[in-house]
Amino acid sequence: MAKATTAATDAVPDGRSPTVAFWFSGIDTPYMAGCCSAPGLCATETGITNVFADAKKIGRR
Repeated sequence: MAKATTAATDAVPDGRSPTVAFWFSGIDTPYMAGCCSAPGLCATETGITNVFADAKKIGRR
């Protein structure tokens, strides 16, 4: 996890937290992951910001 954290913070030169979107389910019906489960843990542990972390369930699924 330390390598991922270093890579994430080094990716943004001004010191801000990098932002990401976790995309699942292919391209026909995309599903973006929010705050919880593996994506939330990954974002928290690496210091990145999930752009959908505060979103409630959106769309049909």
